Amino acid sequence: MSVAALVLSIIALVWGFALTWLKWPRIAVVIRQSAIINVPTIVSIVSMGSSAQSDGPPPTPATGTVEDEFTFVVLNQGAEATTVANIGIRSEDRSVNLNYERHRDVFDGPDLPARVEAHGCLVWTIRDEKLSPIPHGTAIVGYAQRFKPIRKYPKTKRNMLRTTETVITTHRNGGVR
Repeated sequence: MSVAALVLSIIALVWGFALTWLKWPRIAVVIRQSAIINVPTIVSIVSMGSSAQSDGPPPTPATGTVEDEFTFVVLNQGAEATTVANIGIRSEDRSVNLNYERHRDVFDGPDLPARVEAHGCLVWTIRDEKLSPIPHGTAIVGYAQRFKPIRKYPKTKRNMLRTTETVITTHRNGGVR
C-alpha cells in the first residue's frame, strides 16, 4: 500500500510541474517577409479615325515596383497572459537596431506596452520605405521584450525584462525598382 501511495505522490508532483510549465507565458517572435508588386495600369488613348497611331512606335509599358513588407508577429504560447514592453528588428551583427521605443513610426500595429492574451498574438507590419537605415541584403533578426512576472522579488536588483529573438533570420532584399 505504501508503494502505491509513493507512486501516486510522484505522479502528482510531475503533473504539477507539467501544469506549471503549460501555464507559464512563453512568447515566440516570427518575422514573415512578403513582396508587394505594384503594377501600374497602361492607359492608351485611342483616337478614332486617326492613322497616326499605326505609324509611330508601339507604346512602352510602364514599369512597376516591388517592395518588401515584413509582418512582425509576437505569439503567446502559454496559458497565462503576458505584457510585451518593446519590440524591434536588428541586423544579425547588431550594427543597426530599430526598436519601438525609439522608432515608433516604423511599426504599424498596436501601441506598446501591449497585453498578449493566452494563446494569442499581436501583429505589426513594417513597410520597405521605413527600413532605410538597414542596408539591402542584411540578415534581420526580430526580438520582443516582455515583462517578467513578479513572484518573490529578490533583494538584489535584476532586469525585469526578458528578451526573445527569432529563431530563423530573414534578409532584407529591398525590392527591385
